[in-house]
Amino acid sequence: MRLPGDGWPRQAPFADAQRAMRLIRVQTRSFGIDPNRIGVMGFSAGGHLAAMTAAAPDAERYQKLDAIDGETARPSFAALLYPVITLKPPFDTTQTKRWLVGKEATAEDTRDWSVETHVSAGMPPVFLTQNADDPIAAIDNSLLMFSACRQAKVPCEMHVFEKGGHGFGMGEVGSTDVAWPALLLAWLRSNSFA
Repeated sequence: MRLPGDGWPRQAPFADAQRAMRLIRVQTRSFGIDPNRIGVMGFSAGGHLAAMTAAAPDAERYQKLDAIDGETARPSFAALLYPVITLKPPFDTTQTKRWLVGKEATAEDTRDWSVETHVSAGMPPVFLTQNADDPIAAIDNSLLMFSACRQAKVPCEMHVFEKGGHGFGMGEVGSTDVAWPALLLAWLRSNSFA
């Protein structure tokens, strides 16, 4: 994946995500997989990428390369774990914000790159999980996403754990956030994605 922090333009990871979704959608047919049951999953800054791919899947982020680009990049669901969602103040302290819009971002850039401003009724179902004490991507990111989904009538499930900070991965043994994989699987099954 090309990243702005590595010198690529800010559109690069979003173009890569769209192209990947389109390639996967085409390949599902040869593997006998239902193309309506593929989704995106992202953690932290990757949560922003996955969320933006789900919220604005067909935004023109690159020039069409071939017939594959006629496919939609819309995933069937989005699983977002401790995601960066907004680049708006006062939650604009993330590295994601600095890479995408810079320190001197305009209000328009900040709005355009904040996922919650793109949520509409056409967005796929969303699963969110985060720790309330996250010091990097404030819990407000998930709360904003949940609220935007509710307002747009997009199915959304959110799980908030009291402690565990940022980047908890699969969760630590003995912590409550270790429960998220089972919660995600139950959600996927209840929505016929697994």
